[in-house]
Amino acid sequence: MAPTDVRDAYAELAEKLLQELPPGEPAWLQDARRRGAEGLRALPFPASEKIHIASWPWAAVEPGSPFAEAAPAGDLPEAVRRSFDAGAPALVLLDGGRSVAFDLEAAEASGVVVADLRAALADERLPRYLFALVGPEDDRLAALSAATFQGGAFVYVPRGVAFDRPVQLVVWSGERGQSVRLVVVVEAGASLELIETHLSPDGVPTVHHSVTELYVADGARLRYAALSRLGRGAVDHGRRVARVGRDGEIIWAIGEVGHADTFAPTVARLEGEGARTELYMIGVGTGEQRGVFDLRVRHLGRHTESALLAKGILLDRAHQVYNGVTKIEKKATKSSGEQTERLLILSPEARGDANPILLIEENDVKAGHAASVGRIDEGQLYYLMSRGLPRREAERLLLRAFLDPVIARVPLPAARDRLVEAIEEKIGR
Repeated sequence: MAPTDVRDAYAELAEKLLQELPPGEPAWLQDARRRGAEGLRALPFPASEKIHIASWPWAAVEPGSPFAEAAPAGDLPEAVRRSFDAGAPALVLLDGGRSVAFDLEAAEASGVVVADLRAALADERLPRYLFALVGPEDDRLAALSAATFQGGAFVYVPRGVAFDRPVQLVVWSGERGQSVRLVVVVEAGASLELIETHLSPDGVPTVHHSVTELYVADGARLRYAALSRLGRGAVDHGRRVARVGRDGEIIWAIGEVGHADTFAPTVARLEGEGARTELYMIGVGTGEQRGVFDLRVRHLGRHTESALLAKGILLDRAHQVYNGVTKIEKKATKSSGEQTERLLILSPEARGDANPILLIEENDVKAGHAASVGRIDEGQLYYLMSRGLPRREAERLLLRAFLDPVIARVPLPAARDRLVEAIEEKIGR
């Protein structure tokens, strides 16, 4: 799409959204939607040098009617039914703003809130968090999310509650596209495990916007796993931002193992003294797939710690970019940040870019990075084949050995099993 056509498409969408603001919403939410729609006219796209995401069809999402009534459980696609475990709280978000909830009794008994945004609008705490980390004026995709989101989820863990079952959020994107906002709050001294899964039918063109805002208060713990298994034909904007308080901790495990063209920025803001994060990611690119993965840690408080490990496999004619950025800001003394990005290329036409970046504004800190882009070791492959293994089985073993250091760090067994299943299915080995 030519630049002029892109501007015209977003200007037309902005006009439509401003004329059709959903009735009956609170004033603060209407204001955020209005600011998002106005931002579509002039705000820049997020920076992306090697893959030009601005030409992707982001505006093709159909806003529809937000906050629809709950859907019957029988309406769930089979892929959705297989994506979560019975017995633990689950909230499924369907296109058109519909939702289905399962097994919320244990959460309710503990004071934990797992609600769709339609119900959460009555919760006076929600306005403090929704849009606070990803606002309508941040960039054009953030504006589009604010203006078009149809539904979402609000998860809230009260102070001091150690909830012992994983909360499961499943987002389904159908033919009309999907735009959701997910808000997760873990109050001081509390702990939570959360699994977030994104799905769409294979071969169906769809636009998927998902923004997750994560709040980890002082002394809180969050184990967060995200699995993207969107089908061929999908375009995905999957943004995740966390704010971590004093002595708080978030451990991320992200699997980008679907077939969508994807722009997925992940940001950890270590604001409180002693805050820490570990961020683990696996990406697999096949076919003509394109992906841009920005993994960023901002050290804002003293004595903060971060560790980032990302590994990617690229086949066919796929192209993916991994940007790892560790920024230690002024006054964040005694902080440490390490990052590693490693990409394995399995096809002469595939391409991978690993860009480790350190931005250091303070003395008395520790920081390091490593990155590599390479091909499968033919010597190791020959050794395994000389022991009687077929080439495909030998390749499979080498790929698992490459990925296992990341898989082993996925903090939730259910998420780990589904990640392995998705990897095996995608690479066909």
